[in-house]
Amino acid sequence: MKENKKLYKFSKTIYSKLLKILYKPVAYGVENIPEEGPIIFVGNHRHAFDPIVVMTHTNRIVHY
Repeated sequence: MKENKKLYKFSKTIYSKLLKILYKPVAYGVENIPEEGPIIFVGNHRHAFDPIVVMTHTNRIVHY
């Protein structure tokens, strides 16, 4: 599956700005996210915003 990095970066920029304006989320432990290699992000809520919040707080491309 080919990733569309431009669309991803654009979406991430828009979502980041909206989240900061509307909700002001705070992420703890972001410095512990490795730059490369496999990783599993686990949201502790069942909400549609969980993948978006994870996406906006990491420099990696997130698949969900």
